[in-house]
Amino acid sequence: MISKVKTCIAIVAASALISTAASSNAFADESEFLDNVSVATADLGANDIVYDQDRDLLYASIPSAAGLPNGNSIVTLDPTTLEVLERVQVGSEPSQLAISHDGSRIYVGINGAYAIRYYEPETGVVGPLQTLNGSSIAEDIKVYPGDAKTVIVSSDKVGSSAAGFLEVFNDSGQIDTVNEVYGSNSITFLDGRKLFGYQNYSSSFDSFRFNFDGSKLTQEQERRSVIGGYRVTVESSGGLVFATNGQVMNPETMTLVGRFSGGSGAVEASTRDGLAYFFSGNELKVFDVGSFLEIDSATVTSGTSTKRTLEFAGTDRLAFVDADGNVGVISGVSISKKPPYRMAIRGSEGDDECVFDASSREMEVNGITTKIPYEVSRLFFNGRGGKDSFRFISDENADEIAVLQSQSLRVDSGRVIFSTLNTEELEFDADESSNDISILFDSDDDDHVIVRRKEVSLETAVGSIGTNNVGRTFVYSSGGNDRADVRGDSGSDSVRVNFNAKYVRMTNDQKSLVLRGFGDVHINAGTGDDEARIFDSPEREFLYSHGDYNRLFDNDGNSYSFKAFDFLSVASSGGNDIAYFQKTDTSKTRGNATWSSIFDTFFSNNVYNFHRVNVRE
Repeated sequence: MISKVKTCIAIVAASALISTAASSNAFADESEFLDNVSVATADLGANDIVYDQDRDLLYASIPSAAGLPNGNSIVTLDPTTLEVLERVQVGSEPSQLAISHDGSRIYVGINGAYAIRYYEPETGVVGPLQTLNGSSIAEDIKVYPGDAKTVIVSSDKVGSSAAGFLEVFNDSGQIDTVNEVYGSNSITFLDGRKLFGYQNYSSSFDSFRFNFDGSKLTQEQERRSVIGGYRVTVESSGGLVFATNGQVMNPETMTLVGRFSGGSGAVEASTRDGLAYFFSGNELKVFDVGSFLEIDSATVTSGTSTKRTLEFAGTDRLAFVDADGNVGVISGVSISKKPPYRMAIRGSEGDDECVFDASSREMEVNGITTKIPYEVSRLFFNGRGGKDSFRFISDENADEIAVLQSQSLRVDSGRVIFSTLNTEELEFDADESSNDISILFDSDDDDHVIVRRKEVSLETAVGSIGTNNVGRTFVYSSGGNDRADVRGDSGSDSVRVNFNAKYVRMTNDQKSLVLRGFGDVHINAGTGDDEARIFDSPEREFLYSHGDYNRLFDNDGNSYSFKAFDFLSVASSGGNDIAYFQKTDTSKTRGNATWSSIFDTFFSNNVYNFHRVNVRE
């Protein structure tokens, strides 16, 4: 989809440049995206489709099973009627398709010849076969954005579990290879020089980022199990990677930024328009990319329930191929009723302080306050240099979602979506009575999370992130030896821990906190009737219990401690776990073959299925 900038007004205030603009493609105020959709299908037996936005045409690859007249050809389709306008024979079993950015070439995998070739719609030229390595077929194809004559292929070796070899071709032949045994099965260009790959064959689920100079691929980074799932494929838009299981990844930091709940299946996304579409079964769903929330859905009856691919096919159209080879076009997809207005704030090269109050719609930059017009629905602050700080004060009448990562913040308050970049100190201040959600991602370094009742602070090597009064907070460890120190509320706290998954959930009457991936977690329950239930890992753990203080270690050096809990329960998952109970002057012990307990008037510590329990006087 194409966005057109209509207006641009610039004013200078408080050492910051503020600009307002209207963009033609963004979501409407109501859930009216899919109210008027209709679908047309054609039984062509197709393998894949691509859309040519310059000519407003669809191209489909048709295998031999379709028979005459379309078998073993690329057919040109009218995207409105799905009438076959032209066909060209390209060889035995055409499969995957890719179109160059200028529309001059369409590349196609020729599975029957273990090769690829190109077709030029303007000239009618069909290029020579270019054979892939080792009896392989094209699993995915992407054309280099900088040159329509250069293409990268993810190849799958027939008869072998190995897949995801990357091969680079131009008109001279193969010019580079990356021979990973389990490599990038699904690939997508992030920009003109970066390629992202996802490995969906083995349970390691590797993600790769490559640099490409036009002839050679150089791997920059690899990370396992960020995106997860067999046969999951990916595409990119606006610097983000979207997976068919609903996960969204930042390929620069190689970390997840969110997930579309209920979004799975064939996906098409545009961060320029702020929308992501998923087509699974007969359900078409549209999500807001900023908040990851579902905006609208519609039932679209379209043959078989499994969809192979989903593509933009014009301003108000989506095209797809299902598992039976039916080509379909969904028309009447309403993107926007009116253009939203955007305001960009660029900081100075010095230290800037920026505060935005979502309720009053006032922006304060370095002590100067500006009223934000009501029609503005997108706000952006870019710290250009110095030690910049930004504070977002929640709208008490809106349920907001805040995503904080490194030096960036994105908040969706319903009426306004606010984002920041290059800001050293970030704070999200929510209203206590709201149901606001904050999601924090730490850095790859050793980071420290401190939780003090209503406040959560995250200290990283590049700056600090903080939240106040948030109803639900999620903190994800991105790497390093991260630790968390948590103090409970004045009320009754309930803690659930999965030591194997490094998952901690703490809830009370006012809020909930979730920690994921932290190796060291220390929780002081404070006052109230507090209880903790722990499921350990299959490896050996050691539990030390002394009064109302307990510490759990595993063999990888991870340590969780719990203090001031009235009730603690640890269930062994195996590994010959050992517990050490240190008696106090008033404590007592009891138990049986599977259960042991040490308790007094103020605490009760219990273990289940431990290999050995030692009681020290």
